[in-house]
Amino acid sequence: MAMITTRSALLVSAVEEDHEFLGQVFTQQGWILYKARTLESAVDSLRRNPVPVVMTERDLPHGDWKDVLAAIQQLPRTPLLIVTARLADEYLWAEVLNLGGHDVLSQPFQVTELLWVFGNAWRTGENNWTQALKPKGRPVLAYAQ
Repeated sequence: MAMITTRSALLVSAVEEDHEFLGQVFTQQGWILYKARTLESAVDSLRRNPVPVVMTERDLPHGDWKDVLAAIQQLPRTPLLIVTARLADEYLWAEVLNLGGHDVLSQPFQVTELLWVFGNAWRTGENNWTQALKPKGRPVLAYAQ
């Protein structure tokens, strides 16, 4: 499989303003933002359009970011998870990182921070996917003389 050529992500949020704002930012950057309002629609979207990065609200109408993390970990290619929250404190940041998330973004969004966090996650996610697709060679054994 070829490398990902267009930066893309999935936003999981029930907040319409987030869909509009992030959609504008991604469009201006020439990136693709898939959008879902529920965990179920997010999983459906990821099956149709695998992406290296998923951004989710901390709290969703029928679940939370931990449910999103559990769902994406079941996919053949696991995207990185960025959690967003209005109250993004140190506890949330530590919990997200310790449970396997990639990063936390506080709201309201700051465009510079958003672009930096997403760009970093995208590069990491693309590298992870590229490494996973490389054929595994036979190990080279060295013998001491």
